[in-house]
Amino acid sequence: MGVVYQAQHPSLERYAAVKFLAANLAFDKAYIDMFLREAKAAAKLNHPNVVAVHDAGSIQGIYYFVMDYVEGRDLGTLLKERVVLPVQDAVSYIRQAAVAL
Repeated sequence: MGVVYQAQHPSLERYAAVKFLAANLAFDKAYIDMFLREAKAAAKLNHPNVVAVHDAGSIQGIYYFVMDYVEGRDLGTLLKERVVLPVQDAVSYIRQAAVAL
């Protein structure tokens, strides 16, 4: 649905992750609403296992939301690299997500 970039805030001297709605979806109200709902839902969560959302909106039809930047690989990338996880690792990831929710 979108792409995430690492960005640097020049005056605060820190990194953030900025997610943009894919350009081909930015004209579809259903996708725009879903994207903004995702940002609002994530912003309501406050847990060490969940990145915080700091801002969301659009500029000239480009929809975005700004989140904490976390160094490292995401679970999706890890799964593409390893295909099968050892049971102990899979249980650990599921537990971390469950605790956050």
